[in-house]
Amino acid sequence: MKIPFNNVWIYNDIFEDLPKGETVRIPHTVSVTPYNYFDESVYQKISGYQKEFTYPEAAEGKRVFLVFNGVAHQATVYVNDIDVASHSCGYTAFKTDITDVVKKDSVNTVKVRVDSNETLNIPPFGFVIDYMTYGGIYREVYLDIRPENYIS
Repeated sequence: MKIPFNNVWIYNDIFEDLPKGETVRIPHTVSVTPYNYFDESVYQKISGYQKEFTYPEAAEGKRVFLVFNGVAHQATVYVNDIDVASHSCGYTAFKTDITDVVKKDSVNTVKVRVDSNETLNIPPFGFVIDYMTYGGIYREVYLDIRPENYIS
């Protein structure tokens, strides 16, 4: 069972300043650039997203995964302040099992630290590219509820 997870995220240009920020919906970019006369510091930054949620009743006795279909370019995911996943490459999806860190009886908090700086060892960087490489959670996010035993 997939539960959409795109609405009511808090975004801040400075990860450490969460939970302050603006309410956004995913997909989201870390910066809207002007039409001309700007440099890469406008969209290359370390920013953050935060979302609160309650344990879904449908997850009782099952495995709970948090799935990101695209975060550019380096993402570190925390659930209830526990580092649960890191992923480098904005062009591939990733998921993490959060079953053991999610609370059943109180509000849960997901934080995503997004580093949108160009890094030579993360695609597509390291050579010449002719397009902007915006950062952010730019593809859908969802909870994936699976039986305790399942085939991936």
